[in-house]
Amino acid sequence: MDFLVPGALTITHRGRSTAPAAAKDRAFLGEPLAHPGEVVSTEHLADALRRPGSTSV
Repeated sequence: MDFLVPGALTITHRGRSTAPAAAKDRAFLGEPLAHPGEVVSTEHLADALRRPGSTSV
């Protein structure tokens, strides 16, 4: 699975590509990419999604 971040976030798996449209989806998928080699806890992800500027659920 490849994640292409420069520009729009694009995910490619087995030759098929998709770009998540919702801001929450992009934030959820992008957060672990911002911390390579680290374990990203569910609490960290939840906090990241609650940050000012992210769209509320």
